Amino acid sequence: WISSKESRCRVSELRGRSDAVIVGGNTVRKDNPRLTARNGGGHMPMRVVMSQSMDLPEVAHLWDTSDVHTVVTTQRGARRSFQKFLASKGVEVIEFDFLNPRDVMEYFYECGYLSILWECGGSLAASAISSGVIHKVYAFLAPKIIGGKGAPTPVGELGMVEMTQALRLHDVSYEQVGPDMLI
Repeated sequence: WISSKESRCRVSELRGRSDAVIVGGNTVRKDNPRLTARNGGGHMPMRVVMSQSMDLPEVAHLWDTSDVHTVVTTQRGARRSFQKFLASKGVEVIEFDFLNPRDVMEYFYECGYLSILWECGGSLAASAISSGVIHKVYAFLAPKIIGGKGAPTPVGELGMVEMTQALRLHDVSYEQVGPDMLI
């Protein structure tokens, strides 16, 4: 784990206050998450996977829809046979002409989902931030250092190389959560 148990409990609470949780295909492949609100007081948010290519594993916790609904959003025509496989498991598949965070958010907004937690890796986070669909950021910083070109990063390429281009955060607060820092 990168973050502490206390931070993971806090994330579970955030899920419990959300209508849906979005992750990307890389998160499904690498982490096999459940995305449940184990400490959220009973509310289970809908789970959403964004995957353009549908290059997803056949076995994943998210395909168990006995307790909570899972939706996979994808590019139109991507791996139709896998789409049928997911449908047989009770997973809803929604195709977009061009899969992107803005269209996905607009779709779920029209369906009545107003509070969506993006619990994704750096690439999808960068895409969501640059498309303007992120309104609030919860960043957990663990007292650990890793590095390298292949190392995970909280935000991927945004195309910003000058400090004058940096996105400024407003109404920032800090809180110690176990050994981690929540910003």
